[in-house]
Amino acid sequence: MSIKTTIKILLAIILCGILIHQSLLNFKLLLSIFQQPWQLGYLFLLLIISVLLAAWRWFRLNTAQGFGVSYRDTIMASYVGVTFNNLLPGSVGGDLFRINYLCRRVPEQKMAAALAVLADRVTGLLGIFLLMSLIGFFYYSVFTQTSSLSLFLSICEGLLIAAVVGSILILLAARFGKKLGGKRIAELMLVIQFYKNKPWVILECLGISVLIQLLLAYILFVLAQMLHLPDVELLFYAISNSITQIVNLIPISPGGIGVGEMAFAETMLQLNPGVIAPYATVVLAYRMSTILFSSFGIGIFLKQKKVSEQVD
Repeated sequence: MSIKTTIKILLAIILCGILIHQSLLNFKLLLSIFQQPWQLGYLFLLLIISVLLAAWRWFRLNTAQGFGVSYRDTIMASYVGVTFNNLLPGSVGGDLFRINYLCRRVPEQKMAAALAVLADRVTGLLGIFLLMSLIGFFYYSVFTQTSSLSLFLSICEGLLIAAVVGSILILLAARFGKKLGGKRIAELMLVIQFYKNKPWVILECLGISVLIQLLLAYILFVLAQMLHLPDVELLFYAISNSITQIVNLIPISPGGIGVGEMAFAETMLQLNPGVIAPYATVVLAYRMSTILFSSFGIGIFLKQKKVSEQVD
């Protein structure tokens, strides 16, 4: 084990220890989830819907490039990708699997395959920024409670505007890309041109990304009820979950463990001043639930690997 990995693990342990000391994390509550089989089944149903939505978004981006990958196959690949994200440290393992999967299916379009996965990741992030901007427009007073919430809203709005401007510049550059020289640049611009000619696909994927974010917020809301936490508005879970997802991208602990829990708990405390509850337990419960949910993906991955080896 490298020193860098050791430091990350120690940081995760320290952050969890701080949360326990502040009564924001309670491991004993986690056991209550597995004592509610019907609610757990409902939770798994919600997770299945989230995978189906994410798979459809990726499928639409793939079809825009003309890839002959069915929605059914996309669902299986997406589910295995989720498995990699949940069981491996970091959040790029699933993306690497999906890129490799597409490259095997369309070996002559490897650049397009990689960009399709990148586009899926980018539209997912833009879904967060768009949802926060919409919430900020209709419920601006929620973000004015603290300076950090106000700053977060400003960052989301700024990044959303930057993404729109950047997309316009990229699309304009695609018109002259072939003149810049180089096979790779020409291929890249050709891929961008495909998306330029199908703007409704991008808008549809953004809409799906917003739906996924709302569904994730509801999943956390359901988990909080299973943990018997105080009633909190769904809106607050949407905001806290968005902040948690962005913070989890910072690679300072394995899989964002401890960091995500800390971000979620602190945000919930800012949105609900005076109400102290083990909010961090909700994120940890979500991690455990998704790991259990993803365990079936290991079997699918091994089966696909065996089939691909036989084909090779």
